[in-house]
Amino acid sequence: MKNIYDITTILSENTPIFDGDEPFKKIDLADIDRDGFKTSLISMTTHTGTHIDSPAHFLKNGKTLDQYPPEKFCGRGHVISSHKLDLYIHNIFDEDIIIFSDDNLIEFDDDFLNFLKNKKIKIIGTKGLSLEYNPPFKLHQFFLSNDILLLEGLNLDNIQEGIYYIMAMPLLIKNSDAAPARVFIFREEISLD
Repeated sequence: MKNIYDITTILSENTPIFDGDEPFKKIDLADIDRDGFKTSLISMTTHTGTHIDSPAHFLKNGKTLDQYPPEKFCGRGHVISSHKLDLYIHNIFDEDIIIFSDDNLIEFDDDFLNFLKNKKIKIIGTKGLSLEYNPPFKLHQFFLSNDILLLEGLNLDNIQEGIYYIMAMPLLIKNSDAAPARVFIFREEISLD
């Protein structure tokens, strides 16, 4: 299949982490030369690298990722800059996925937040490890309380803005506040470039 892009941040000891989090670790437990096979132990937080936040990350009785059907994590979507919303807003449909390509933290006005809520957007994605880094985490609270999942830590190098089919599949972890995800985008025929 052509025009498929992997926008997942690779996990390694050099993967950026939040201050105070344990870094990603991979320890070889068995070696082919010694044991005839290789197996490894990995250690990381649920918010390491590319990951999806569930409502349980901020809401006491919020849903966890294992409570969602697979279709919540895939669908029609957009890779856009928050500075060009006026060019894209008429192409945002119900239950779309939106990935913001901005390098910096994004500011949303109340009208746009309500627009996203009313459109029942599935997922909001960002390049940064988090949509916001300091309390009171109003955006996390708003999106997650409205069942809009957060996809953070994306690698958008060399990705053009436009309309894509997006698959953001988290690891299936019971009762998890978040989970690492592998994310692919497929170019659709329609483009606003």
